[in-house]
Order: sequence, then C-alpha cells, then structure tokens
Amino acid sequence: MTFLAAFLLGLLVALPLAFESLGFLSFVSLSVFLLLSVKVKTPYRHGLLFSLGYYGVAFSWLTALYPMDFAGFSPLVSILLVALAWVFLSILQGVALALVPKVFSAVYTRIKPALAPLAAASVWCLVEAGQELFWFGVPWARLAMTQLGSPLFSQSLSLVGSLGLGFLLVLFNGELALLLDSLREKRRIDRAASLAMIALLLFQTVYGSIALLSQPKEENSFTVAVIQGNLSSSDKWADSSVANSLDVYSSLTREAVAEASPTLVVWPETVLVVSLNRYDALKYALSALAKECNVHLAVGAFYTDEQESKYNALYLYHPDGTLSESVYYKRHLVPFGEYLPMAELLTALIPSLRDINQIDSDLTPGTDSALFDTDLGSLGALICFDSIFPSLARDAVCDGAELLTLSTNDSWYKDSIGVYQHNRHARMRAIESCRYLLRAANTGISSILSPTGEVLSSLEPLKTGYVTAEVACRTTRTPYSYVGDAIVPLSFVFLAVLLGHFLVKKMPLAKRKTVDKA
Repeated sequence: MTFLAAFLLGLLVALPLAFESLGFLSFVSLSVFLLLSVKVKTPYRHGLLFSLGYYGVAFSWLTALYPMDFAGFSPLVSILLVALAWVFLSILQGVALALVPKVFSAVYTRIKPALAPLAAASVWCLVEAGQELFWFGVPWARLAMTQLGSPLFSQSLSLVGSLGLGFLLVLFNGELALLLDSLREKRRIDRAASLAMIALLLFQTVYGSIALLSQPKEENSFTVAVIQGNLSSSDKWADSSVANSLDVYSSLTREAVAEASPTLVVWPETVLVVSLNRYDALKYALSALAKECNVHLAVGAFYTDEQESKYNALYLYHPDGTLSESVYYKRHLVPFGEYLPMAELLTALIPSLRDINQIDSDLTPGTDSALFDTDLGSLGALICFDSIFPSLARDAVCDGAELLTLSTNDSWYKDSIGVYQHNRHARMRAIESCRYLLRAANTGISSILSPTGEVLSSLEPLKTGYVTAEVACRTTRTPYSYVGDAIVPLSFVFLAVLLGHFLVKKMPLAKRKTVDKA
C-alpha cells in the first residue's frame, strides 16, 4: 500500500503542472510524501514510484504526438515510440529525483531532523539543475511552474529563479513534514519548523507584494502584434507550403496593422521551411511587406552558411525594408526533432528513428544571444525549446536585451497540456528577466506577457489570428539576472558539508580524534 501511496502522491504533486489553479497543492502534497519516506524501509524505491507519478503527469502530453503520420510511421510504431518516449523520460528523470526522499530520510534519522528539509530542497535543486546539462535532461517539469497561478508567489522568480523557487517550495514542504511528524507522534509541536514555514510564507508574500507594487510606469510604450497562422507541421512541410505560409502570414500581418498599427510584428518558428538567406525572391517579398506595413518584422526560417551548416533561425526586417545583419540561431536544439543523439547506436536499435526528423540533416546550434538593434531598443530572441532553459533568456538580458521575442512551433502537441505548460515557461522567463515577452506560435498558444508574468493578450491553440498589446523596452535588471542560479553551488556545498559530517560521525572514535587534531 505504501508503494501505491507514493505513486499517487507523485500524481498529486504534479497536478498543478497540468492545472494552474491547483498550485496550493504544492505547499502540502510533497510534505506527506517526505513524511512517508521517513516511515518506510525503502525510501529510494518509494521515490522511484513517486517520480513515475510526477513525471508521468508532466510528460503526458507526449501522447498527443500519436499518430506520428507526419513522419510516415504506422499506428503500431507510433504507439510504441510514444510509449517509449513517455516511459523513458519519466524513468530517466525519476532515477535522480528518487534521491530526494532517500536523503531526507537519511538526514532525518541519522544526522539531525532539523537539517532534513534543507537537504531535500538541495537535492531537488541539484536534480532540476542537472536536467539542463545533458541531451536527455529536459527541465520541463520545474516545480516552480506550479506557482504561476499566484501573482504574489511567482514574483520570487525575479529574485531566485525557477530553481530557487523550487528550492523554497521543497523546503516549506520539508518543514511541514517535521511539523506533521511531531503532531503524529503526539510530541510537542515543532516550533522551529512552524517558524520556518511562517517565515517562508511571509517572505514570499512580502517580496511578491513589493515586486508587483514597484513596477515602473511605462514610458515610450508601443504596440506589438504576434501572428498565429494555425498551420500545422504537416501543412508547413507540404508541397507549396512556403507560398501558402507567406500568403497566410502576410495577410494576417496586414490585418493586424490595419486594426492596431503595431510597430513590431513577430512570426512563429520556421514559418518558412527554407533557408531564407538563399532565396532572394522571399527576402524581397518580406522586405516589401515590412516597408509596406512600416513595421519591424521578425520571421522564423532556416539559415545555411557557407560550410553548409544549417540553423533554425530568426530574421528581423526593419521598417525601411532592410534586413538586420544579426540573425538569431536557436541555441538549444530538440533531440530527435532537430538532431539525433547517439545516432549510430539508436538507429541500430530502432531503425525507424532515421525518419523521425523531417529536416534532411541535423541542425547546428547557435552559440550566442545575437541581439537585434532597433530604434525601439535592443531585442533578444528565443526559439521554442530555448524558452525552457532560464540561462538563455538571462544571457540575452545580460547582453542588453530590453524586450524578448519567442518564436515557437507547438503544433506537434495540438491542444494538450504540453502547449499550456510551454507557454507557462515563457511566463517564468518574463518574470525572471523583468521583460515584456512576445510569444508567437504556429498553432498556439500565442501570447504577449508582461514583466510580472501577466498574460496581456493571448490566442488559444488551433485558432487563426493575431494578438496585440502595448509594451515597452526595459533596462532595469532583476536580482536573478545578476546572480543567476546561485542556489545551485550553495546547495552543492551544503550537501558536501553534510556528507562530510556524516562520514566523520561514522568513523571509529580513534580515527575521528585523528581527523579532529588534523
């Protein structure tokens, strides 16, 4: 029964990842699991089941990939690949996350209960940070995302980032677990845990209030438009798709200009599935459109350099029709979508994986933020998968970006929870950087986000149209933009000290005295 309870608690903790309004569960559900981990003999095994429930919900949108007819797979192969991706990702992330209850239980029972919440929070923080380091690590299910339903608590992102906010949530749950344990054992109420919980809630409330109330009054604001043509991935890659896409997006741009007179218009990722720099006719058409509409026009397409390296790129046309010398290249490519990791091994095991990528060759990742200098200000760019990696938006802001654009293609996931989760990652980037963020998606969600994460305007999935809003360029910097994920080295040092203390404590008395003298 305890194994089933662990799995169900994993589902419960993950529910706010799917339903934003349930964010309050993140302050309670994890504490019950941490308390359970102290009472069982196999906290790591229970942690694995908890993780499968947690990541099972977080990655459930993978089922929306079925049927994978866009890659020419049969229904049976599609089912197998989707199931494999869902289970593989959940297990891969869960193997590390299962260390959280293991460490919490060990510190609680063998070192000092009061340190267990800090230990659990540190491990959770390092696990989430580690998901950014390897191709198989996907920082999609950040615990911090559960707090976007609360304008107050989500503002902590501008101070400590998503890793830091996740740390605080786990810390709160750990303290609550200590309090529940004292009540369960009918001991005196754990005052230290109670005070720590109150302090954490006060901190979140006070900081959030200050952040919201201290937002500067906008000066030199301007109107922007984000275009959503609602052309799926299969539509984009069909015959004559380039001409059709150009026609659809040009028409919608003219409509947006006629209605709202935007100064900046953003199109989604790879609206044009060709290397724009090698198609003079397309470049001329886009130049003429930008000049006709008198707008800065950001366009997603490919770029191929002289060495035949191909990039997923974003171009910017100025109102006079000139093309910016800067071209932004997507920095974090999607494994199995834009390149095939460990290609020789994986294709030997699963030959059909050779056909999963619709691009004729692996793409090359970009290496810098490549800002666009305009008369509006300095514009930073992100493309799709880039937006779930906080460091990329932070790099752009540190380099001088005063407004962020995000072009993406979420059509693979239709209107599943994955589309909504991806938009929520963009909201976290807006808060962390204190920048307006313009998100253009092929089939949705397209949105315009404020520096506090508020959705100023949005268009639901699978709709055709555009959204407009008033925005401004900002030069102010958040604490997070300066210190980044400082919580990561701090967590590592704390755990290292804790481990050293534990190892010394386990030494025989004679050896311990020798160490103390040294």
